[in-house]
Amino acid sequence: MRSTAPSLQGRRQPPWHGSARGAGPRVPPHAARPAPDAPRDEHFLALLAAYRGCGGLARRAEVDARAATGGEGALAVRGWLAQRRVLAFDWGGQRWLPLFQFACGPFAPLPAVQRVLAELAQPGPTGDDWELAGWFAAPNAALDGAVPARAIATDPQAVADAARMLRWGLQSA
Repeated sequence: MRSTAPSLQGRRQPPWHGSARGAGPRVPPHAARPAPDAPRDEHFLALLAAYRGCGGLARRAEVDARAATGGEGALAVRGWLAQRRVLAFDWGGQRWLPLFQFACGPFAPLPAVQRVLAELAQPGPTGDDWELAGWFAAPNAALDGAVPARAIATDPQAVADAARMLRWGLQSA
């Protein structure tokens, strides 16, 4: 007895349809996106809001462009990142840098921020780049509730002392 069902032989399949026998259909490319990392996304949005009051955040390409207008350039920014002279973290496939850490003219890392980053780079419970970005953006008890990213402009020594306290475990991250 012959089947009355239409034959699929010779019929074009969508490009995402499985070609191996028994493999079944593959997921279309537009549906294959990974689920967003909700906690990391929320953390990024919180950092974006926190840094808005002290210069904001900029993508690496924007910092390269600003450095180029100040006579430096992308190679200088690459060196600053490699030497950990500036704070940066990755999100959404891009590198982000808080702008509070740069002098306006010429565009270069502030020495006070470099000292604090050097202090936090010492062995201790300072964590990863995201935790460092959060530390600079959050009110700090050692600074009487001031935010390190804002306080560094007026009292860099107090921010360095707060970083040292964090490194020695005298305050939480």
